[in-house]
Amino acid sequence: MRIQFLSEYEDRTLFYNHCVKTEQTQQDYRTHYHDMYEILFLKEGDISYLTETGVHQVRKNSMILTRPQEKHCIRIDSNAPYDRYDLVFSPNTFCLELLQKLPGDLCLVNFEANPMVIHLFEKMDFYCQKLKGTILGNILRSLMEEVLLQTLLYVQENHKDSRLGKQPMTLQAMACIDENLLTLPDVSAICRNLGISRSYLYQLFQEDLDTTPKRYIMERRLNM
Repeated sequence: MRIQFLSEYEDRTLFYNHCVKTEQTQQDYRTHYHDMYEILFLKEGDISYLTETGVHQVRKNSMILTRPQEKHCIRIDSNAPYDRYDLVFSPNTFCLELLQKLPGDLCLVNFEANPMVIHLFEKMDFYCQKLKGTILGNILRSLMEEVLLQTLLYVQENHKDSRLGKQPMTLQAMACIDENLLTLPDVSAICRNLGISRSYLYQLFQEDLDTTPKRYIMERRLNM
């Protein structure tokens, strides 16, 4: 594998670089985890992101968020150059507050329609050329926090698992499933718990979640 570093920075709590990788093979990438958060932003390339919950197709201008102790790996899907930004960091107070507001299962966000986020990463290149030391570290952290803020705004508007706007009975059914996920015998148990018919429960899930109760339970168990 050949690596060209376009910009980079490192201190005790932040590791940043923007690089282009060519002539790579899958043997160059292994499943791993670490004790810090990681943000990876794909500028160009043909890759997938592998986690314990599945395989995620990564598109141009998509961001991957990896949390501490999460096993993950990049899968190379073609010989195209792999151009990406990477930030591995320990969160400060404000940054941690933003991270805690994001859904726990959120790992991939497509920012292709958000030129502001793309520009934030381009600014990291610019400041790495102009600054160094503590000043550069502070600027990179500020830009990273703004990326997380844009991610939170995206989630509030678009995240498919948001519970905003759901009917109260749907929310009760979702809560019942979450509380009894591993012991729930069947869908009828939810109906008995809530005092509703099976057909009404199916109607709620189709209207609010575009799925069936049985499939929802299966997906929740797979995610766990």
